[in-house]
Amino acid sequence: MASVQNPGVVGWLAVVFLLFSVGLTACPNPVPPGKEKVCDGSSCNDGSTGDRSRVEVALEPRLEPPLELQPEPRPEPRPEPRLEPVADRSELVPEDGGAEPLPEPRPEPRPELQPEPRPELQPELTPDFNASTVTRVEPTVGYAGAEMFLKIQGSGFFPQSYFVFNGSKAKQTTYIDANNLEAKVNLANVKAGVYKVWVENPGGKRSSTFNYKVELHSCIGSIQSISPTSGLMGKRIAFRIVGQNFAVGAQVIFNNKVIPTKRIASALLQVDPYLDLTGLKPGKYFVTVDNKDNCKIRPEVFTVIDPDPPPALAGVLPKTLKIGSVHKLDLYGQRFEKDTLFFLGTQQYKIAWQSATYAEVTVDLSKGSWTAGSIQATVRNPKNGKTSKPVTLTLTK
Repeated sequence: MASVQNPGVVGWLAVVFLLFSVGLTACPNPVPPGKEKVCDGSSCNDGSTGDRSRVEVALEPRLEPPLELQPEPRPEPRPEPRLEPVADRSELVPEDGGAEPLPEPRPEPRPELQPEPRPELQPELTPDFNASTVTRVEPTVGYAGAEMFLKIQGSGFFPQSYFVFNGSKAKQTTYIDANNLEAKVNLANVKAGVYKVWVENPGGKRSSTFNYKVELHSCIGSIQSISPTSGLMGKRIAFRIVGQNFAVGAQVIFNNKVIPTKRIASALLQVDPYLDLTGLKPGKYFVTVDNKDNCKIRPEVFTVIDPDPPPALAGVLPKTLKIGSVHKLDLYGQRFEKDTLFFLGTQQYKIAWQSATYAEVTVDLSKGSWTAGSIQATVRNPKNGKTSKPVTLTLTK
C-alpha cells in the first residue's frame, strides 16, 4: 500500500472536493439564461434534483407577438326595393274574388305657389300741350354778325317752350308768361335776309312761322354800353350811354319812346334829367339811339325789376272741365309757393305744391253753381297779395 508522500496537498484537495460538493448540492439560484444546467445525480445547479448525466440549457423566455387588430367588416348597403307600379288593378283582387279591389293611393295635392301680385304700372300722363302763336318779335329788325336779344309776343307759351331761329334752337329762352318769351340768338354767321322763326312747345307742338328780317349793321354810330343796366320799377334814375360817333342832336330811344337827351361828347349821351321808370311793368326794355342819319343802331337791353313779383300761371291741364265731376288739375308756371291759392272764377282752392313751377289742385264741380262756357283761372300768393295773369278754361255740361 502506497503511502501519501505530501499530506498537505492531500488536505487541500479534500477541502476543494468538499466545497465543490456543497456548491453542487445547494444550487439555490437559478441558472442564468444561456448557461448549462449541471446535475450531479441528486441535485442540479439551479437547485433542482436530477441526474448528473443530463445537461440542459436554459432557454430565454419567448415573447408572443402582439395580436394585430383587424377592422370590423362593414355591412354592405342593401339596395332599396323598387316599387313597381301595378299595371293591372286586378292583381290587387284576392283569388276568391270576394273582396273589392283596393283603391289606388292618390298623392296629396301640393299647394300651388301663387306669385305675389305686382302693382300695376300706371302710364305716365303727358300733358296735351297745344301749339302756340307768335304775333311780334322785337326789335323788329336783327343785325347780322351780332348776338341779339329778342322779345317774342304771342299766346300759348309754357315754361318748357323755346324759340327757334331758322331751324336752330335759340341759345337761351326765358319764359315770362303765357304771352311773352325772351330769347338770345347768335347771328354771327347769318347774312342779311328774311328768316323763319317760331316757338316750339313740349310734345313737338310748333307755332306758325314768323318772318324776321336781318340787316347789315352799317351805321356810323354805335352803342358800346349803357349805365345802369337795370332799375327798380317806379323809380327815377340817372342814365347815360357810351358809344361812338354820336351826331349833334342824337336822342335816346327807350321803350320805343324818345327821351330828352344831352350830348356830352361824340362818345357820350346822357338822359336829361333822369330816366323815369314809373308806370313800367317788370321786364326787359330796348334802348337805342336816333343818330339823325336814318340808320338803326343795334339796341341794348335795360331791365326793370320788381322786388316782389307776382306768381305766373303759364297753363292749366286739362283745359276743358265737365260740370258735375271732380277734376284734378295740373298747374304750370313760376314762383309758386306752398300757400299759393288757385282761383277758378271766384272759387278759391288750396294747391298741392310740388315745386316753384308745378302744382296740383282738385276742383269739385259737383258742388256749387256753375255755368257752361269760358272761365278764368288764376293763382295768388298770399304773402304779397299779387295775382297772376289769367288762363282761360272751358266748362261743359
